[in-house]
Amino acid sequence: MQGQGVNQLGRQLSPVGVEAEETLQAIVVGEADALVIETKNGPRVYTLKDSNDAYRLLVENMAQAALVLEAEGTVLYCNGRLPELLSRKNVIGHNFLECVAPAQRERAEGLLREGAVRPASAEFSLLAANGSSVAVQAAATPLEFNEQASVALVVSALDDIEALKVSETKLRASEERLRRVLETEAVGVLFFDREGVLIEANDVFLRMVGYERADIDAKRLDWRSFTPPDGIAEAKKQMAQYLQVGRIGPHEREYLHKDGSRRWMLFSGRDLGDGTFSQFCVDISDRKRAEAGLQEAGRRKDAFLATLAHELRNPLAAISNGLGALQRLNTEDPDDLHVMLRRQAAHLVHLVDDLLEVSRISRGKIELRKQPVDLSEMVRQAVEASGPMIESKGHELTVRLDEAPLIVEGDATRLSQVVTNLLDNAAKFTPRGGRIFIETGRAGNTATLLVRDSGVGVSPEELATIFDLFVQLDPSVRGSQGGLGIGLALSRQLVELHGGRIEARSSGLGCGSEFYVQLPLIQQISSNAPGPRVVAPRPRGDSAPTRVLIVDDDADVAESLSLLLRCLGIGTRIANNASAALAAVADSAPQLVFLDLGMPGVDGYETARRIRALPEGKSLILAALSGWGREEDKQRAAAAGFDHHFVKPIELDAIEALIAALPRVV
Repeated sequence: MQGQGVNQLGRQLSPVGVEAEETLQAIVVGEADALVIETKNGPRVYTLKDSNDAYRLLVENMAQAALVLEAEGTVLYCNGRLPELLSRKNVIGHNFLECVAPAQRERAEGLLREGAVRPASAEFSLLAANGSSVAVQAAATPLEFNEQASVALVVSALDDIEALKVSETKLRASEERLRRVLETEAVGVLFFDREGVLIEANDVFLRMVGYERADIDAKRLDWRSFTPPDGIAEAKKQMAQYLQVGRIGPHEREYLHKDGSRRWMLFSGRDLGDGTFSQFCVDISDRKRAEAGLQEAGRRKDAFLATLAHELRNPLAAISNGLGALQRLNTEDPDDLHVMLRRQAAHLVHLVDDLLEVSRISRGKIELRKQPVDLSEMVRQAVEASGPMIESKGHELTVRLDEAPLIVEGDATRLSQVVTNLLDNAAKFTPRGGRIFIETGRAGNTATLLVRDSGVGVSPEELATIFDLFVQLDPSVRGSQGGLGIGLALSRQLVELHGGRIEARSSGLGCGSEFYVQLPLIQQISSNAPGPRVVAPRPRGDSAPTRVLIVDDDADVAESLSLLLRCLGIGTRIANNASAALAAVADSAPQLVFLDLGMPGVDGYETARRIRALPEGKSLILAALSGWGREEDKQRAAAAGFDHHFVKPIELDAIEALIAALPRVV
């Protein structure tokens, strides 16, 4: 007969719902023949033998030693664990107390006496057959065995207990560390399932996205809740990566706040192996805003420098062209004034180039035209360039140059620029009527330059940053002196590119300043070193005059270039806008067109494309003239149909070389 749940069969049928333990006991004492338990696989029947086997299996597979003893200590029964602890094969029939360390035997005897009456426990050491000692904890309880009073003893090795305690301690410590991580104020931590549903998060993450813990409990949040619409596709890829490789990141992406605002997060995560995933997030919104600000500041700086250089190039072009024409008109009787003016114009051109190269300073890409030069000669040129400023401020300038040449390998214009920067700096920051001293010399294998002034001086704090780019010294002390704050930074970079070093010294405010430069000397200079190259105009022979069209909205630039070309025997025509240029090309069919790129209205690029579309414009040479000298500007000019790209002011040698390369018209 069989009921539902747990039933007894035989002499007595228990009511439905009787506990299995009670029924098993009924079998043991003979009140029932068997136990029937309903399982998913059908009813299971347990007899007295089955019950005994079950108990035996439980006892034999215990991690502790289980034994039954008489009160005086004789072992009546034990499982297999006790022989393992004692390293003995036969234990039953022996006195358990003989296995206890002599010094602790009295404690074990007391345990057995008390255990025969009531449950008790004690710790002592057992002596194994191999001589080792095993610390144990024993628990005793009264037991009637074969109708005689006995003691049941469960013995646990303390090593096992300590290992368990250590594991529990480590687990608690690990849980505490995890709790502290979750409570951090800097990192958002979240956990979600394979469907992307949020199952746990710390308060930091909830504040980051603006939700409450109740939203998590209600299963209302998943990864889409924090993802902007334009980031869904990328987030799906990230979730797929989670599932495929078990980890992700670190990555940066925007998270969506509950109020619709966005925050940039740096995040990473991994599969925890139990169907859940963890993720750690750091709010980097402030860093992103700072980066955007720096990028914008850099963009504005570059735009400012490029625009400034472009605006300066037009007047420089007119000055340079006019000087070139004057020099050609007076080749029989060269004038020192012409030479000096051309050198100053070239120096100004290099200064403008420096403005464009500021963005390249940190990358060390300033182009140098190195050759053997005399440092003392560079000082003479710099004194000449800075003389007007020094004189205008009433300063007394003392120049002391080494008698022997100080030959270094360098770019003459750049080194002259370094000295000029130092002299101009001294003149600017020295009150009217001050003293400036400049000296060259040698120290071993180095050439030295010293510039000292009696000016306002530099504080120790400012000395640490005086060579940094765009640094302006305290105007409250020195007054506003203008400038872009690039002179000293560029000077240091140029000196270092020449293999030298520069340092600033000052005893403090009001004590003046000095700048000390060292450059490596070179040993010998060949007496046959080439001098300045003079390019003569191409012989015209019987060829027809070269026809050149100059197109520039700046009349001074156009007129000065026209004058320079006429000095070379070149016929010119001028147009000041695109329509006039197109008409001139169709009317006079020039061989060469100099075309300004920055004209208002129709610019030079579009004008070039329209010229190329004319029958007369197919084969002529198009040369761009521009204040813009970046590589992208040259590429854009080539794409528009230009054959050459020149940065204003164009060098005389470049003009002559271009003219010489033109096909002769007979």
